[in-house]
Amino acid sequence: MDEAATYNYITGSDYPQRLYNGLVQALRGFPNLKLVRIRAKSSEPLAWRLNMPDDDQLFRTRCFQTLLDAIIGSEVNLEEFAMTKAGPNATPQKGVYLSCSGFKLPPQKLQSLQSCFSHLQSLTVSVDTDSRTDKRTPGWEHTIADFITTAPKLRKLTLSLGRGLFGVSESHYGAAIIRSLSTSCRLGELEQFRLHKVVLHGDDLATLIRAHSASLQKLVFSEIHLQFGDWSSMWKVLRECERLKILRLSELNGEKSPIILRRRHEYIMKRSVIKLNAEKNKRSMSNMLDDLIVACDAQTEPTSHSINVYLEDVR
Repeated sequence: MDEAATYNYITGSDYPQRLYNGLVQALRGFPNLKLVRIRAKSSEPLAWRLNMPDDDQLFRTRCFQTLLDAIIGSEVNLEEFAMTKAGPNATPQKGVYLSCSGFKLPPQKLQSLQSCFSHLQSLTVSVDTDSRTDKRTPGWEHTIADFITTAPKLRKLTLSLGRGLFGVSESHYGAAIIRSLSTSCRLGELEQFRLHKVVLHGDDLATLIRAHSASLQKLVFSEIHLQFGDWSSMWKVLRECERLKILRLSELNGEKSPIILRRRHEYIMKRSVIKLNAEKNKRSMSNMLDDLIVACDAQTEPTSHSINVYLEDVR
């Protein structure tokens, strides 16, 4: 395949019909297909730190939307859809980060997608909230919630809301997305929620967590800057999640954040991670959260043997 020719065709045409036809044919050839993953081939260049080139954003958006059209056209029933490289815990890598306008889909397409996503168990979404050229028309912040709620039976949801090549997203648009999700996203079977690279308001995250407190069993928070609230209050909210078994934290900023998570080991490219695991530590999550609350309130490092603190590579 001539990559340059494909790029020019997709960005230069009104609609990449040949791409659509090929994808529909391919999807129909795998009647038992359960997973579709769309991701970047390589990591983004540092030159894109401030803004992704318009043509590259257009290319990604058209590939993404054409893929959704092909999923609808092929009538495939998926169990997993992902926009990043696979990885159970680490910050999503090589994501197809789209501006919010890239997720703007007409109501008819959302309805058709809901049929294809009716059995979807796992969804990974990557959003470029840092884009400075995105046309944010009124209601733009609801596009992500509209897309996610096409899969009402989700058990696993991963959100990465900033490209953040050097850490947490600098954009405040992610806060509007979380606020929208907190008021409109209700996934009754959600067991695992991973949230990465976002600036947000504490009350909105608390509302979102409380809405799913009856089902949540695993939470992963990474590269999050909390505004208008404090992390100790967030841990108190998590105590309401009676089924929560695993909590994994890294690079959290904001009032009363665990001090060890602010420390980046620059010379060896490591970062600190806190992990609470009720089964491995043989303690209730509620008691371990109490230890974490005490450490955050006192701004001391967690010392309990049940709070596992370790270093991992920064990728």
